[in-house]
Amino acid sequence: MLKPDTAIILGLMIEEPFTRLEDEAIRHIAVNELENGLAVFNESSNLYYEKFLYFDEHTKVQLRKEVFSLHLTLNQIKNAYANGYTSEAVHIYQIIAETENSTNTMNALFQFPTYNGEEDDQSYRSFMNIFGSKK
Repeated sequence: MLKPDTAIILGLMIEEPFTRLEDEAIRHIAVNELENGLAVFNESSNLYYEKFLYFDEHTKVQLRKEVFSLHLTLNQIKNAYANGYTSEAVHIYQIIAETENSTNTMNALFQFPTYNGEEDDQSYRSFMNIFGSKK
């Protein structure tokens, strides 16, 4: 099962090849921004190289669309908060809801179980470190 932090890092890996960051840059982001970032990067990397690359084109496109949509939505949420259009509580709730929804869409495409959003789980704290504390 993907959790939000793994889904976010895996999302960076499955972007279109012409916009995709190099593995080392993605690793750097994971290690510097996430709790237990190296483990998250390694899990994401394994899923990319052992599963994603072997999916049919339709599934790859669906996953890429989901990642692109999530990135756009998170940027809109962060911009609305940074510009004073939403409160911090609304900002955080929107980030959690959108990220969990996207994580579960990706889980369905990978045929993994659903992520239930456990607030005490390390993944939840980790992805909030990225999106919850920065304008």
